[in-house]
Amino acid sequence: MKIPTHFLAIATATLLSSVQAQPSEEQLQEIIGTAGSSKELSTETNIASRYVGETMIANFMNDAIVARSAHFPAKDGQSQQVDLAAFNASGIRGGVEPNSQISFGDWYNGVMPFADNIVVARMKGAQIKAMVMSNAQRIVRPEDALDLKDFIPRGFLHFSKGLRYTIKLNSDATTAVAQDVMLNGKPIEAQLNETFNVAFGDYVVSRGSEGWNGEKVGAGLPDGVTGFDLTSLPKNDTGLVYRNEVVAFIKERGVVDESSGAVKDGRVKVIP
Repeated sequence: MKIPTHFLAIATATLLSSVQAQPSEEQLQEIIGTAGSSKELSTETNIASRYVGETMIANFMNDAIVARSAHFPAKDGQSQQVDLAAFNASGIRGGVEPNSQISFGDWYNGVMPFADNIVVARMKGAQIKAMVMSNAQRIVRPEDALDLKDFIPRGFLHFSKGLRYTIKLNSDATTAVAQDVMLNGKPIEAQLNETFNVAFGDYVVSRGSEGWNGEKVGAGLPDGVTGFDLTSLPKNDTGLVYRNEVVAFIKERGVVDESSGAVKDGRVKVIP
């Protein structure tokens, strides 16, 4: 099954609107760090896994944002340090070559070509649970006849390590659920009324792209799959660029490997 051409055109145009002006050749050539030896860092592996489950690159990116958020500017006297970070799978181009130096151009062209601003949203635990339930319906399923190398605008989100859960696929996307949801080591059911800071790219949280607007998700999913509305959340645009903060984190640590958080730790599991 192929995504309709007109839908791809619209979604691609929306994504392209967030691409920054081309950096200078000097910027592109700057070495920002070194990649570790794991093959899970490679473009091939991340392309194969970004829509169907956990990826090392997405884990690293989101955990980097949580760490960097300690330096986010306060807003109206409130800290913008986040408990959780999320990024959409379609915004991840690929990975990096293991055992190699990483230039800014490698990260810009090969991993994060889009210039999403970091927006910090205030979410109740109940809203986080609803978001994760919506996410479970968006995953590309084994029976979906989709080319994982293509742009698949279902809005499937990857999360930082504070959130752990299992996607139970069940019979089809309309019946898929998230279960055993844990946030910061506690069951989400015990935190439904607590409030958390969550970092998103503006593409999903402000523009509601890829069905994060309370409407049908589309992208080959049944009409019964309606997305959780992220756009209605109270939020603050930090003015910081997701990619730039990740690059700053790489420069601080010098490496993209297990020691700096490039791991697959089972934060999302997928079962039939």
